[in-house]
Amino acid sequence: MLRLPEAHRDLLKIPFGTLYRDIGELLPLIEGRAICAVGDVVTHNLLSAGIVPDIAIIDGYTMRTPCTRSPLLQARRITAKNPRARSPTNSWTRLMRWSVIRRG
Repeated sequence: MLRLPEAHRDLLKIPFGTLYRDIGELLPLIEGRAICAVGDVVTHNLLSAGIVPDIAIIDGYTMRTPCTRSPLLQARRITAKNPRARSPTNSWTRLMRWSVIRRG
């Protein structure tokens, strides 16, 4: 299992790259590209804009509280247990294997 050290957790609270507050600003930039959505709210907003992500990583929570906007996806699901600040290596392996198969 991969574990995020306590000393590095604050680093992931800061956005990486450009932060878009309006999904409309992002739409022209993602047209024709593979989309991987991380988070219930991000996935919900993409679906509301008519974009179905190729991969969506959701858990029913946002900021550690139950998310009222969790999307209902009609797609193949890979489920995994994910303790806070940890990532099971078998989940990443399964996700990467699925991604490679899907790309063909």
